[in-house]
Amino acid sequence: MPTSTSSPTVYPVHSASPSGLQVQVNANGSIRRMDYRDLLLNLFLGNEVEGGPTNIYLRRHGIAIEAVPILGPRSPAVFSLDQQGLTARGEWNGIRFTASLRLAASAPAWFWHVILENAGHAAATVDLIYAQDVA
Repeated sequence: MPTSTSSPTVYPVHSASPSGLQVQVNANGSIRRMDYRDLLLNLFLGNEVEGGPTNIYLRRHGIAIEAVPILGPRSPAVFSLDQQGLTARGEWNGIRFTASLRLAASAPAWFWHVILENAGHAAATVDLIYAQDVA
């Protein structure tokens, strides 16, 4: 995640919507916690060492099914955070990906926008699995 030249970024970084939904993101791109007003939405807090249960997994189907987490310490992504939310960009096994977490402005809802691009020369069969830890 980018840092400011005037002061270092303090993690976890907080992002909030006008609806009262809040997300905390660790430096490694993992979701630390999600709150809606006084309700904690995830049971297990994500951390810098393990990440957390909330994640998106990119799977490639071939002779065997291979998978990689898009968020957290085992992700090949580079993470950034802005006023809109978290964005992960990376490439794995010839598949370029961008995953962006966006909080809805008028409702307590969040959305993952994912773009996949085949950077290889052969066709690829891929899918995504979203894991959300619910308290």
